[in-house]
Amino acid sequence: MIENSEKDEIDTRILEGRVEERKIGDWVLMQFCMKKTKRYYVGEITALNGLEPVVRFLRKTKTLPSATVFIAPSAEDVSEVLDSSIIAILPSPTPGCRGEYIF
Repeated sequence: MIENSEKDEIDTRILEGRVEERKIGDWVLMQFCMKKTKRYYVGEITALNGLEPVVRFLRKTKTLPSATVFIAPSAEDVSEVLDSSIIAILPSPTPGCRGEYIF
């Protein structure tokens, strides 16, 4: 999960194309609107059920000066999400040690 102020720390460049052109294996930034706030999550598209992607979400562990580090939670967090929740396609992460994903 990423708070509003931390959203700017992640490189949210949309890669060569539009969000609608997502495919299995893409890393995405998701936005979920709560009552008074917005929450941002990072995940990987693992399947496409019709028009709605199935996303495996990551958990933020730490913020480095030039990157943000995520890991997969011990209990897998997978959900079918609305396509409109995807706000950006992220560049592929750099694999770190112990299952870390560095963006």
